[in-house]
Amino acid sequence: MVRLRCKSMKDTANDISGLTETCTVVCSTAPDDIWYGSSGSILPGIECKIVTVEGNEITGHDQPGELLVKGPAVVLGYLNNEKANKETFQDGYMRTGDEAVIRKSSKGNEHIFIVDRIKELIKVKVSNTTHAYNTTVANTS
Repeated sequence: MVRLRCKSMKDTANDISGLTETCTVVCSTAPDDIWYGSSGSILPGIECKIVTVEGNEITGHDQPGELLVKGPAVVLGYLNNEKANKETFQDGYMRTGDEAVIRKSSKGNEHIFIVDRIKELIKVKVSNTTHAYNTTVANTS
C-alpha cells in the first residue's frame, strides 16, 4: 500500500493510501479527524478486514494482522497468472501484504495504521525494491 501525504485545497495535510490493484485510494483522513501516522478511514464503497496468518478475521481494535480490501475499484485478478491470483485474492478480498491495525479515534472513526510489511518486495518498473526504501524516497521528495 502506498501512503502519501498531500495538501488539500485548504492547505491542510491529509494522508491517503491506495494500491495499484485498487485503481484509487482506499482510505483517507477527514479534515476534522487527522490522526498522525494513520492512513485514514476506509472510504465509502470499500470494505476491509484484518486477518491473522491463519486467515481468521480479527474483529477487535489494536490487533495486528494482514489488511485485506474489497470494492468496485479493486481489480478482478491478474491476466494469465493463476498463481498470483491464488496468492493475492481470497474470498473476493485482495491481500495487500501490509500488516495493519485498526484504531478508533477520539471522534469515533476507525483509522487504519500500517505497522509493517508482510510482503517485503515491491516491483517498481522492472526492478524489485523494498517498502522501506520506497517510504524513504517518498518522505524525502
